[in-house]
Amino acid sequence: GGSLDLSAIGDISNISSVISGKTVQLESVSGNISNITRRQQWNAGSDSQYGGVHLSGTDTGPVATIKGTDSLSLDAGKNIDITGAT
Repeated sequence: GGSLDLSAIGDISNISSVISGKTVQLESVSGNISNITRRQQWNAGSDSQYGGVHLSGTDTGPVATIKGTDSLSLDAGKNIDITGAT
């Protein structure tokens, strides 16, 4: 696509989604910009007189992405948080 210019007073959160365009400009005047891939840890187990079985893992959602093919600008009043994302 085209251009995306988003300005917010508070937080801008992209969670397991894609924000993209030819030019992308995100501004959070007094908040944070977060680009986060959703993940959930899990545990399962069972014990008996014969022993036990325990499993654990992490399920991951779609990768959160913010990209601009020609230009990308992120300006946050507080923090820019990129967790498991591109």
